[in-house]
Amino acid sequence: MLDSKRMILLLRLSCFCLFFGRAWQHLVWDAPYRSLFWDEALMTPIVESLLGQSWSEYATSSSANAWIDNFIHVLGLLYAFSAVLCLMPIRIVTRLKSLLLVNTISLFILALLYSKERDYQLGMGIEFAAQFCSPLLLYLAVRNQLASVPFQVLIKTAVIGTLVGHGLYAIGYYPVPGNFIDMTIMIMGVRQPVAMHFLFVFGVIDLLLSIGILWKKTEVLCLAYAGVWGFVTAMARPVAFFDRHDAWSTLNQWLPEFIMRMPHAVLPLVALVLLFPVKDQVRGLASPVDART
Repeated sequence: MLDSKRMILLLRLSCFCLFFGRAWQHLVWDAPYRSLFWDEALMTPIVESLLGQSWSEYATSSSANAWIDNFIHVLGLLYAFSAVLCLMPIRIVTRLKSLLLVNTISLFILALLYSKERDYQLGMGIEFAAQFCSPLLLYLAVRNQLASVPFQVLIKTAVIGTLVGHGLYAIGYYPVPGNFIDMTIMIMGVRQPVAMHFLFVFGVIDLLLSIGILWKKTEVLCLAYAGVWGFVTAMARPVAFFDRHDAWSTLNQWLPEFIMRMPHAVLPLVALVLLFPVKDQVRGLASPVDART
């Protein structure tokens, strides 16, 4: 049975993987900020008033593109520093805990931008719930709120949001992403119609799990399954797309996709442990009742 220190360690590991993966993405690859900065309807008034340029001047400017690149790299450095912070002694993490709130906001905006790229599909945004909630959960944990109702509600909401977002794509409520189909075909060795059927079945399971987590009689089983699901779906990316003839290139592209999804596996585990508190687990942590007495 895990105590509070080990639970915080799990959350720190989750955030480390998340930040490390996002840093890798931002510093080596790209992130969807151009969907915001190249949005003519949204950015034209800002460009004309703040920069004194027409939209065509801004859109064709090499300096504007370079500025966006630099902005993405700065965010990558923020995530890299945050990953290092998660490995530091807990007293330092506690002292710099406000940075976790900054990361929560940054990752939430990133989720919105991914949603914007998909014509504002809500499912895309909530699929990232486990990721943008992870820094906030660690923030609450280092503030001795592991036993609080807000922490318990937030962690379940994060797990459910990720399951629902994934499930809506898998069942075809939104167009099924091509990489979902490709991963299924490459790992299972089946044809596309079978892959689509397989995704639909597991999408239904995702949605049923999200409901089961809310029911006390099934929450333990559903959270345990969600943890395994989170690891398997994250690992599917480097496994499916790995090419032994071009190992570094494929790992460089897909390994960060696996690492940044570790919250999908870790958060259900933490939520599961919270269902079985032991005396030492919440020692020194203020419960809602203790806080009033």
